[in-house]
Amino acid sequence: MGLRRNCSSEPCSCKLPLIKTLQFTHNRAAAWRPTQLKTMKLRNQAVVSSLFIAGLLLCIAIYWIGIDGTFILDDTANINQAVIKESTSESWIHAAFSNDSGTLGRPISAASFAFTSLFHGLDPAAFKYHNLLLHLITGILLWLLGHRILISLPNRISETRAWYIAGAAAILWLIHPLLVSTTLYAVQRMTQLSTLFIIIALLSYVAFRARLHQRPFMYGAGMLLTVGISGLMGVFSKENAALLPLYLLAVECIVFQWKLPRTEKPRSHAESTSRKNGTKAARHILIAFHAIFVVIPLSAALIYVIINWSDLTHGYTNRQFTLPERLLTEAHVVWFYLKAIIFPRVADMTLFHDAYPIQSQLDIATTAAFAGHAISLITMISMARKAPVLALGISVFYISHALESTFIPLELVFEHRNYLATWGIMFTLTYYIVGTPGQAEKLKFARYTTVVSIIALFSFMAHTRALTWQKEELITIAALEKYPNSVRALSHLANINLKRGSVEYARHYIESAVEAAPDQAGPALHLLFTYCKADSYPEELHDRIVHTLRTGIATVYAQNGAYSLAMLKNKGECIAVKTNEVAKFLLAFLENHRINNEIRYYLLLQLGRVYLADGQAEAARSSFNKATKYQSHAPYIHRLMALEGSVLSSIELKDMKSATKSLLEINALASDPRLKSIFNIEGTIENLEEIDDEALKLKAIKMAPISHNKTTHHPNS
Repeated sequence: MGLRRNCSSEPCSCKLPLIKTLQFTHNRAAAWRPTQLKTMKLRNQAVVSSLFIAGLLLCIAIYWIGIDGTFILDDTANINQAVIKESTSESWIHAAFSNDSGTLGRPISAASFAFTSLFHGLDPAAFKYHNLLLHLITGILLWLLGHRILISLPNRISETRAWYIAGAAAILWLIHPLLVSTTLYAVQRMTQLSTLFIIIALLSYVAFRARLHQRPFMYGAGMLLTVGISGLMGVFSKENAALLPLYLLAVECIVFQWKLPRTEKPRSHAESTSRKNGTKAARHILIAFHAIFVVIPLSAALIYVIINWSDLTHGYTNRQFTLPERLLTEAHVVWFYLKAIIFPRVADMTLFHDAYPIQSQLDIATTAAFAGHAISLITMISMARKAPVLALGISVFYISHALESTFIPLELVFEHRNYLATWGIMFTLTYYIVGTPGQAEKLKFARYTTVVSIIALFSFMAHTRALTWQKEELITIAALEKYPNSVRALSHLANINLKRGSVEYARHYIESAVEAAPDQAGPALHLLFTYCKADSYPEELHDRIVHTLRTGIATVYAQNGAYSLAMLKNKGECIAVKTNEVAKFLLAFLENHRINNEIRYYLLLQLGRVYLADGQAEAARSSFNKATKYQSHAPYIHRLMALEGSVLSSIELKDMKSATKSLLEINALASDPRLKSIFNIEGTIENLEEIDDEALKLKAIKMAPISHNKTTHHPNS
């Protein structure tokens, strides 16, 4: 009773100890919670970072065994032109513009080859090692990009889960067996650099776009500069970076959905007005950005394609397929790529896919293939809001193939075209395997076990492929197992045997290539090389070469065969073939209606060199003078060669006036640092009648515009 009375008479004093206790407990909890959350966050970050570093080390371990492999196919031809021995502005400019791949010459990629050569010379391991470093850097950036995308989605997930999903996707990409032929093929640094700059542009866009409403002008300027510079660097590495506008559009439509983040309720009227103005400015900047980087480039590209349609499709004259056949075949090829990404099989992967079957008619299978693509694209559009990660993965895959797997007359199949496309699929699969919001905790152990199992499987397959890259013979044999009629694989295996001195084995493989490609001169010319040290060669081979050069497909294989034959003859290394026969071959090729002006330039240049080496100076000068009309179609590194030939042939004819005229033309052009001549112009003009013309003549004759190593050239498309 006393207690009740005291409590009723002094209620505050009775409750005070309990209130103080609760307040003390709450304060302790409030003080503990941020520290504990911070500790948990740091622990999660440490775990995620450690796992990703382990993934990088795993990637290095997988690839390391293939680092010591040799250069292959067009590695040497592309890299040799960019080699520098000292770091001067002249040598860097010359190296950057030395490459003849693609429309823009790919100067960033050429400069990267020069960088490697400056420190390591022509060591293949160094070039492959630098490719591996680029692969790792790209993987790290994909991790950051994936995380940024996940935390920017409308249905945002936690930071920790975003890091795990993005990291797992990046690791799967890093060790995916399909990408081995991109990373260990030295010249595919072009693809790597192009992809790297696309990712930098996308990462910059997502980072600035997420904060655009906060400081519209500052973040908008940052977005414009970083995306613009990265995009330019990308297209000057390889032209498929021109797809960046489509990637930007996909990210905006699917990830941000043209919305700006909602902010807290303003505290005052002034703050409300300020926020409205900021939001309005952000929208205007966003619209301006997409007008500059998406609408204008895509419109310009469409206009360019329409205006230059005939030039763009002219390349089909030198392909074994037509435009309709290419489109029908690519419907199957893109599914082949998707299968290789989701269900990789080492037996299906090879460097050579030139014997991939061409689809000539719209049959049931092809109709089903097109229908499947249509369903995928419809799914991407319809699920963009409900399942943005699925839509984004599909869009990245198809955008990656929008240029190289459509109407442009490139070769049908190359694995490196999936370098970024693979990440789109891996990102989507990882997201749904690890768990979407609300489903992540269900079967958690099974989900993570699945990811680990896939990593283990990919690691084994990628390492198996890296093993084959130790030796070019293993790469070629693997290709022949997949495509027994691959002309490229057969010719490459023939070259390996020729290096070993096994002429009969080489002939066997080349004869198989001749049978596989009866309308191409390349294999027949290659077969002729095996008779160079003999007294004669079969007459029917001569007739086949003349016929296929005049009427057949002017493939790169045929072009390089013709150039190489002329070079071997000039060096006196092909006794069996007479000078007039080499000239006949080149003249027959010049009659081929399929050749373009660049090929015509090189053929006339080599014809002039053949005549010059044989002492036929007048015929040589005539060929060189004809070639000068087409020199603007040649890469910068070769543009002065025809004029140099005119000088040398004029000197041999004792026509110093014509020689001086050609030298002055060279002098006018050589002011461009991208062009380089074998002559010291002023000194040569002053001492024109006293120069050692034989030494210069020998130097010019032996300077082949295309290396003999490109006999089985593998176009870097």
